[in-house]
Amino acid sequence: MEDVRLGRKMNSAVKSVTINAGSPTTIVGFNSKRVALHFSNGVTNQSFLGPISNPPTIGSGVNVTATAGFITLRIEDWGPLIQSAWQAMSAAGTPTATVMESFIDGE
Repeated sequence: MEDVRLGRKMNSAVKSVTINAGSPTTIVGFNSKRVALHFSNGVTNQSFLGPISNPPTIGSGVNVTATAGFITLRIEDWGPLIQSAWQAMSAAGTPTATVMESFIDGE
């Protein structure tokens, strides 16, 4: 798939989100201009990510450990699914995760 976004002005937004154990927490909403999502849970517990159309559960979804640092989900790998709303769930506790979106900022 050709990425027609190359050479366009990019921007990013960073936020902290408290992730719940036992129920998915929405970490980002739908964004048609998103080209990447970067996530770090920053604790020793595992977290799991998934698009809102397929919410994460303990043991399913994108597995993120504290030792993984930031993981990056790119539009080149995930296609338009990366633009969906995404949720996260903690395996235990309520860690504060860091979420960064990279998106097109103008044409």
